[in-house]
Amino acid sequence: KVESEFPAPPGSPHQTLWGRFSMTVYKAGSKTNTIPGKAEISFDCRTIPEEKVEDVAKDIEAFFEKAKEETGVEATLTFKTKHAGWGSDHENKFIKLFLKAVHEAVDTEIPISADLGGNDGHYFTAHGIPTACYGTLRDDNNYHGLDEFMHLEDFEKVKNVLIHFAERCE
Repeated sequence: KVESEFPAPPGSPHQTLWGRFSMTVYKAGSKTNTIPGKAEISFDCRTIPEEKVEDVAKDIEAFFEKAKEETGVEATLTFKTKHAGWGSDHENKFIKLFLKAVHEAVDTEIPISADLGGNDGHYFTAHGIPTACYGTLRDDNNYHGLDEFMHLEDFEKVKNVLIHFAERCE
């Protein structure tokens, strides 16, 4: 098992990032007294920055093939996307400057943490570009759901952080 060196976001159940494999969609029959002829199961797998996404995908494929053999079920597996978790070097001058901007504009208690691939940061870090993510996310935003929204005061916070950061960049 690979363990991450990167800190987890505030409010997480672990100190450092941890990989996840979660069943997120299950579609099958429509009645309790009939066996469905077809089922669809979707999963969301999140890797930590230290893992190789292709290695994780191979492990999932091997497990899937073994499960098919053991159960005799006809099944297929497809990956919609494969993205790695990501994190930037805490000692990078731009990351330090961005954290300082967050502390000055919003809250001195907000730490640097890493991400499990829930945004586009992996595209930048994969090319060695220092990347920070700060946004309008709150528990009540209903993100990825119907009526997703953001609080206007959070928009103002993001705007102020970006202004502070831009004013201090060389």
